[in-house]
Amino acid sequence: MYLPNNRGMFLESLLNYTIQKYFDNNTSLFLNGQ
Repeated sequence: MYLPNNRGMFLESLLNYTIQKYFDNNTSLFLNGQ
């Protein structure tokens, strides 16, 4: 069973999660550095 839509949603979710974590970490470093 091959579902390209599911694969796309998975990749999009993974990308969004990575970006969110990246910005969360940067925000913490920025706030702690002040």
